Amino acid sequence: MIKNTLLILGAGSSAECGFPVGERLIRDIYEFAKGRTKGFNLKDGSINELFLENKQLVWRLLDIGGLTKKDNSLYGIEDIDNFADALWAAQPRSIDEFLYDRKEFSHIGKICILCCLSKFEDEKGLKPVLKGGLKRSVEDEFIYPNLEWYRYLWHSLTDGVDGDIQKFKKNKLQIITFNYDRSLEEFLIRAIQAKFGLPEWEAFDLLKEAVSINHVYGDLGMTFVEFNYSSDETKKRKITWVDDSPRPMPYKPFQPEVLFRLWGKPGEYGAIHRDLQDLRFTRQEDQDDLAKTVIERALRIKIYKEESPNELTNHFKELITASRNIIFIGFAYHKQNLDVLGLGPNLLSYETNIFGTAYVFSNQEVLEKRDYIRKFINLPNSTHKTIHIYNVWEGFSEEGSIIRNFFRNVEGAKLS
Repeated sequence: MIKNTLLILGAGSSAECGFPVGERLIRDIYEFAKGRTKGFNLKDGSINELFLENKQLVWRLLDIGGLTKKDNSLYGIEDIDNFADALWAAQPRSIDEFLYDRKEFSHIGKICILCCLSKFEDEKGLKPVLKGGLKRSVEDEFIYPNLEWYRYLWHSLTDGVDGDIQKFKKNKLQIITFNYDRSLEEFLIRAIQAKFGLPEWEAFDLLKEAVSINHVYGDLGMTFVEFNYSSDETKKRKITWVDDSPRPMPYKPFQPEVLFRLWGKPGEYGAIHRDLQDLRFTRQEDQDDLAKTVIERALRIKIYKEESPNELTNHFKELITASRNIIFIGFAYHKQNLDVLGLGPNLLSYETNIFGTAYVFSNQEVLEKRDYIRKFINLPNSTHKTIHIYNVWEGFSEEGSIIRNFFRNVEGAKLS
């Protein structure tokens, strides 16, 4: 079991699960904004294959969704082009940093983030899949997802539990994540269901008792923290349900091609490939619902100091103060993120230890980050408090999970 421990997750913590981070994500967003998508439309009774530039699809979504610029003027297709050009020219360390500097691109950037990241929120990434897809052979080969550090965390949560739900509830793990994706909570919900034989709603409630996950900058869809099957308040909320899922905004990839359904004149609205099976072309009355769903998901994404920063920071301070071990995973230690956490003088007890990964950091950078955190929280050099930032640890291997090896080989950084 895990107690008095706070994990602070940066983009690197999701990278092992295939999510793009840093420069790769910026490139993905640029390529999406400058790319095009295949779809179909119905005209004069015939189905026509059609390619549209993604900037046309994003513009159409902005238009139907009723989003406008700060001066209430309408977006144009050229605004998506300008966003992509500025993003590349600025060479930011992250998309978050860019959107904080260029708030006029906030709506466009959030839609592009959703389109580029949500496709990795795929349940297939949480379980083995056949190498050849649905084609079966005598010698089937499976591809296994890289969930090694998630699995290590899960084993730590269930260590000594022996199938006893009440023992599992004694876990008191706090997590602050700067990531938008929900891969960790989805993994844990599925693991809880399978281990204890629980229906999904009970797995949701059990996870809430044992683990607290706080998304600093929002997420790609509703999380288990917000959704409660048995809550009358939840039932009264106006939630857009999609894909006949038992919960809103499910852990399924959002494919940008569905934006084709927003394109065209009445009676000729676009369609995607699976629509052709029953010749279903989007009706005019469906467009508002689709636009609402996509916009709702995109606007869940927040940027630095966009919403109630003081309230968030005060909550994070409470979590930090109550923790005996604070572990940064896949974190870059940027000042704005440390600001959001509220790290400062007189916040930590003398028994608190701080650990952190610093993958691909040089030895000099590791020393700088350690000293930077020390100065950030105003710790004198004579203090007994320990700050451990590691870029190399015993047993490290490129072939295995970087984060799992960190937990296994760094003395004191164990989770249980």
